[in-house]
Amino acid sequence: MRKTLRSLLLSSLVLLSSCSSTLHLPTQHSGNPGVRPALHDQTVYLLPFSDLRSDKSSLGVYRDGIQRSVSSTYVSEQAPAQVLSSLLHSLVEKAGATVLASAEGCSVMLSAELEKLEMTVDGVMAGEETFGEIAFTLLVMDAQGVLLGKQRFERRFEDPDKANAELLGVELERLVATVLDDEYVSALLMSAKERSQVALRPSPPTPPTPDRQNSDTIAKPQPDVPPAAKLELPKRRLYLQLSGEASADFEKLLGHFQSPLLKLSNTSFAGSSDMDVVYAECRDELGVDLEEERKCQLKAAKRASIDELVQLEAVRVEGSLSLTMSVWQPESNELVCMSVATSLAEEPVQSRSAMLSELACEYGRCLGTEELCKN
Repeated sequence: MRKTLRSLLLSSLVLLSSCSSTLHLPTQHSGNPGVRPALHDQTVYLLPFSDLRSDKSSLGVYRDGIQRSVSSTYVSEQAPAQVLSSLLHSLVEKAGATVLASAEGCSVMLSAELEKLEMTVDGVMAGEETFGEIAFTLLVMDAQGVLLGKQRFERRFEDPDKANAELLGVELERLVATVLDDEYVSALLMSAKERSQVALRPSPPTPPTPDRQNSDTIAKPQPDVPPAAKLELPKRRLYLQLSGEASADFEKLLGHFQSPLLKLSNTSFAGSSDMDVVYAECRDELGVDLEEERKCQLKAAKRASIDELVQLEAVRVEGSLSLTMSVWQPESNELVCMSVATSLAEEPVQSRSAMLSELACEYGRCLGTEELCKN
């Protein structure tokens, strides 16, 4: 009897409490996976992780009472995408990798798209149980930012006998740990490692030029070599989109990205008028959350005969500027190229211009050419 009264009192207090409760999700992985061959001696750079959840305001709800009424919502102490990044950071380090602060010198780049991170906790009067779902997609890129592949991880969980708000963090750790056991991800990591090793191999030495005074062999005159022709590519129409909290720092400098690309034959940039009409119609039809917004962007690009949607996202991360390039093909709805450039936030405008030029170079590399990397 005393236990029942105590449970009822606790339930009443929850109903009268504040509208939100802060969850402390783990940021350091507690597992000990041991060194994995796919990550041994790898140098990893973590690109910013994306939060694609439809509801970013909460991690779930607490319900109580016979009607299972929502009495409070759960919120995260840190940005959920950053929590996922921190967990993966600590896990790959334990598995033998070195995580770098910048992309320079890395052998593989990793990013992720957080799609679901939610939990429902039912109190005593609501049945006393906990259930939820977690899902994210891991993206693996080589040192040049070329997407090698992606893999989706999903976990549904429940505790039918207990109201346990800590279960979300526990299950998130468990799901992140499965990344290391995924054969496809391991193959992608090994592929990135091999590409990096090939890139680092020294070029064969250039034969010495014969010395006229010390050798009887005289080099024959070589015919004039015509200048390299302009790279011939299939006709491609691009649409450039700049977004992010720091976009104002780059909007007047986009010519440093567009100008090198226009040197490619048959390449042009589409204006915004065609895209805007279809995009607005799609937003009205599907809504405005991040996942649907991307669908609208690709749908609009496809209808406007855009071959590639080039997205530049500018954000500030711990005193530095980060500019991430994502290249999508509307026809197949595939991410075909991704790269990132960083600089200190207080550096002059020339540094931001250099970031745009660097991403133009990386775009060219995705096409298989170094032509855009020339100064």
